[in-house]
Amino acid sequence: MKKTNFLSAAVYAITGIMYLLIVLDVLTNSQNPDFIFNPFLMAVLIVMATGSMLLMSFLADKIKYKKLLIAAAAAVLVFLQAVTIHYLSVKYHVETWDMGVVYNAAKYYVDNGAFDATKYDYFLWFPNNSPLYNIFVLIFRGFALFGIENTQLALNIVNGFILLITAFVTERAATVFAGEKFTANGMILCLLLCPFSLYTVITYTDTFSMLFLALALYFYVCVLRQKGNEYVNLVLFSLFTAIGASLKVSVLILAIAAVIDICIRHIRIRKTAVSLALVLAIAFGGFVTMKRAHEHSPFLPEYDYDYTIPHSHWVMMGLNGLGSYNDDDYQNITLAQPDKLSRQQANIEEIIRRVEEKGPGGMAEHIANKISFIYSDGTFGACYKLDRAVVRPNGLHEYIIYLGSRFSYLGYFSLALFLAMLMVISFGIFNAIRKKDTQAVMPALSLIGVTLFLILWEARSRYILNFLPIFVLLAVYGIKQIFTLIEREKNI
Repeated sequence: MKKTNFLSAAVYAITGIMYLLIVLDVLTNSQNPDFIFNPFLMAVLIVMATGSMLLMSFLADKIKYKKLLIAAAAAVLVFLQAVTIHYLSVKYHVETWDMGVVYNAAKYYVDNGAFDATKYDYFLWFPNNSPLYNIFVLIFRGFALFGIENTQLALNIVNGFILLITAFVTERAATVFAGEKFTANGMILCLLLCPFSLYTVITYTDTFSMLFLALALYFYVCVLRQKGNEYVNLVLFSLFTAIGASLKVSVLILAIAAVIDICIRHIRIRKTAVSLALVLAIAFGGFVTMKRAHEHSPFLPEYDYDYTIPHSHWVMMGLNGLGSYNDDDYQNITLAQPDKLSRQQANIEEIIRRVEEKGPGGMAEHIANKISFIYSDGTFGACYKLDRAVVRPNGLHEYIIYLGSRFSYLGYFSLALFLAMLMVISFGIFNAIRKKDTQAVMPALSLIGVTLFLILWEARSRYILNFLPIFVLLAVYGIKQIFTLIEREKNI
């Protein structure tokens, strides 16, 4: 037990300190080139947002019929999604980024009954997007079956429904984890977080994978809180993790966190062995199986794996500037080589050159700037994507996109809320050390994992979007810890 408490405390300490440093980094070293904010004002808003979250939780607890509160929050979210679809839609068929390519390729296949390899050779380079492409093909076939011609509108509605279900699952996971007293807290936070509404018209792996991450999280919370059969919950956790990871590989971090958590928590060897076997076989084995199945789909030509883009490409881009996508890296270094092996060699040589050029001090500065860049956008990239191929330019864009004259309202609100959540998470995690509560190790490890992953990988705020259910879960847990501490002080 002492070993369990020590390892849990180490995980919590790393998580809590990490987020305190990230908040400090964002406030004192903001690397968001399009949203220049006043650090003092942002700090004040963070304090206000924290107080508002606590007040929200206090008032929600006073409401007798909490399910009505959840329903009301969901109704408001649906309304915001409808407004987003009507006023902020973007043209999917215009290929301004990967989403448009996947959309057009799937639509072409359904309309023509064949894959155009000459036009969509993108998939021969990036097999990682084959799962979303296959899903789109199936969805578009369903639309055609029911005579739905406005594919974009229908897909936005499907995406909005996915986000809504994700919010419900996240709410349930947070309630099971924190207790019934904190019912509706998760749903309200989902409502306030911009992506659950603004990403309705940005249908991509971020939103699709987030649903499966939320489902996986819920079933692991059921394991932790001993709700239902532990092995059944682990099977479902592992299955949803594998599905989510097939869409966005970062979801696999949950399985890694679960393996570590199982080793920390379980004392009986047999139980530990069975639990590990289930996660390893279903989550990791399932991910590999699904990945291969998607890449060998009848909707796609056979891949020439010697031609694809190596993983080293994204690591290389992660070392350039703030670590986001760099077209010069893509065109002039990676694609300049004829095959995967030579591309990988060129990438590795450039990675070594950049690390040596920066040196220890430069690398430390690079990491600090990169983390600030990732965590300094409370819209998680929505403000960028909604400014591409706009369907209906209107006054609302002045508040939503970075170039809008009134974007600062949304910029301050969204970032202050997210940073306040990080502060609350830190407090909850530190208090868990004092209480010797080992239940939050897996979600805490998942957030450490995704941060480390993005330090190494190409990065931007959108890449933590699908982890929002975990942020919400631990924020509600932090709110619980604050109220527990307040009650304790009252009783002294």
